[in-house]
Amino acid sequence: MWYRGEARITLFIKSLEDELAQRMVRIAAASPHKCSFLVRGILVATDFEGPWQPLIPGDPSPFSAVVGGVVSQMVFGGYETVSAAGASIGIPSAFSLFLRTADYAAAQRLVLDCPDYFHHPSLAGWPPALRGLLRSGDPAAAFEEAAALFAADGPPTSEQEWAERGGSWSGENQQLWAKYFTALSSLERAKTNPADVKRLVANASSALEGTESGLVNPQVSRLRVFVRETGVEDARTHLRDRGFRRPRAGIPSDH
Repeated sequence: MWYRGEARITLFIKSLEDELAQRMVRIAAASPHKCSFLVRGILVATDFEGPWQPLIPGDPSPFSAVVGGVVSQMVFGGYETVSAAGASIGIPSAFSLFLRTADYAAAQRLVLDCPDYFHHPSLAGWPPALRGLLRSGDPAAAFEEAAALFAADGPPTSEQEWAERGGSWSGENQQLWAKYFTALSSLERAKTNPADVKRLVANASSALEGTESGLVNPQVSRLRVFVRETGVEDARTHLRDRGFRRPRAGIPSDH
């Protein structure tokens, strides 16, 4: 009963995220800030005197007492404040919701529609990651490229860089996604190199070191368990007979 209940809850949440993502796409279609909303997310705020208003990253805030003088970019939402002066809520981007629900084709459409937004260091790894997940070209090479870009997303080293990043940084790209896609790249190569499966599976296991604690993600954890608990011989059969069934690449936790 507990597992069936969890499955129902998971499906319910997924349906809500699907609907929210589609509504955001429809609402943003005619907006001059379409890509900002769909890729970065939306911050909405009110001073309790007027209606809720969307706030544009980088623009002066009409609710300085609520969210400060300048609106920071949200990227993946997950921000909220409530005080006597008002309230603000960060709504996750449609892009992040598409990744959460494994709608990779829809996420790829946003990459193609809003290419400039994926030059941001926190997002640069997702275009090649999506190419790999959609089996476009060489998945192993795409995953390797994604891993390198995620690994390059280091903490800002200057005040200017902190400001350009909206005053925030997360280590998830380095600590989770660089390792995850490195492992996926090794497993993809194992599918076409049966004589080298043992080394490639070992490389995948090594790449996932450090994902057991600290910043964690269920998709990364499932891949780690598969690689370490299946065993090389079972992995060889699994990869040869059925191919590696990648877990859904969930989005990083909200920043």
